[in-house]
Amino acid sequence: NSSVFNSSWSSVSTTSSFCSPVDWNKDNILSYYKFNLKIAHLNINSLWGKLDELKYLLDLDLFDIFFLAETKLCSSVNNYLLSHPKYKIYRRDRKKGAGGLLVYIRISDNFSVIRRKKIELENIETICLEVKNGNNSWFNISAFSLSPNLINPTKFIQDLSRYISI
Repeated sequence: NSSVFNSSWSSVSTTSSFCSPVDWNKDNILSYYKFNLKIAHLNINSLWGKLDELKYLLDLDLFDIFFLAETKLCSSVNNYLLSHPKYKIYRRDRKKGAGGLLVYIRISDNFSVIRRKKIELENIETICLEVKNGNNSWFNISAFSLSPNLINPTKFIQDLSRYISI
């Protein structure tokens, strides 16, 4: 329901009218950058209780690639519950009640995405993607989730340095 997003932003204004952040994004970002790849990252701090809002955002086609961190899902959660007809999903769960990454990739003829599991870090929640556009130019994009209780920052920097050199 769009009222979830609109109600708390009624006092935000643009030049002459009131609009929600979603409407502002559509009017100012998506219309100007309509041929660019749109990538977002959100620390959702548990997906439970937020699936309806997530599916609403996906229905709006705001993002081509949408990373979610701290999903707090475990492997017993079926992908069907998280699926969306316009998107393919990849996920990396930690353990019940903690961490987790999920990425939604819009199904499109304008670009393709391949998950690169071989270069994902073992000790850190990571999802690595190779993205190619229609003219075969490509780039890698990754999301990381780091729990300060599970790994020290020095070790993370060392692992990240190794990842970047791959």
